[in-house]
Amino acid sequence: MKFADLGLGDQVRLRKPHPCGGFEWSVYRLGADIGLQCRQLPPQHRSGLVDGQPGLYFVGLHFLHALSSGMVHGVGRDAARIVEAIKLRASLQPKQQRVWSAA
Repeated sequence: MKFADLGLGDQVRLRKPHPCGGFEWSVYRLGADIGLQCRQLPPQHRSGLVDGQPGLYFVGLHFLHALSSGMVHGVGRDAARIVEAIKLRASLQPKQQRVWSAA
């Protein structure tokens, strides 16, 4: 298996596109996981809610909703707001009957 030698700020091209359609990414975190950010556009959201893509939400981004949004003590508050928004969005959509089948 071939591993890439990555550094902070490196530009990479991935096979799968970001929801905005971009393939180019920037490395912003290295360690146990690798943080990538799409280079085409910053995430288009209102306090973590993406209007054009139902089901797509953000948490943990710098200044997502408040100064503390990118910090451990702020992410929980932002996540709670997202959960409430998901509940509201689900209550406004018509109920769909789910059919389960045993295989």
